[in-house]
Amino acid sequence: MIKTIVAVFLIAIGGAVRAEAQDAARTASELGTVARYGDRIWLLDIDGREVRGLFYKISGLDVEVSVTRRGPLAWSESEIRRIRRRVDDSLRNGARNGFIVGGALGLIQGLYLRKTHIRGIVPLTIGLHAGLGMSFGIGLDSLVTRRQVIFERPGEPVATSDCSNRCY
Repeated sequence: MIKTIVAVFLIAIGGAVRAEAQDAARTASELGTVARYGDRIWLLDIDGREVRGLFYKISGLDVEVSVTRRGPLAWSESEIRRIRRRVDDSLRNGARNGFIVGGALGLIQGLYLRKTHIRGIVPLTIGLHAGLGMSFGIGLDSLVTRRQVIFERPGEPVATSDCSNRCY
């Protein structure tokens, strides 16, 4: 029984983790491979104004963003400092962390309730608490979004005045 519990925890801990190590695009042609039509983006121009809108398309060296209902506005590549896009957080890590914490709490409670002489109380409490922890972790993780930099002009660094690339 203990071997089964240890195996389940090792499988949960060693789950596949996706790494996002892609650098930001440096040219408008590279941006075309990263951004998709309809992405919600934040465009910071060289004057320091940030505009929020929907990505429309790239035509030549111009980036078109739909900011108003009248139609898309265009910026040339030389007028753009940085473009960020909203990316939802993966729910996988919240499920994994909630499963681990809930399973550990269930193990503690199961070991305490073992005195009741109910057969299978330890795996039952581990499973129950792991499921509750997983659902709680998914719920918390679904509230987290972040802004990923998809285009940054080479040169001077951009000062960030937002919430450290994490927005709740």
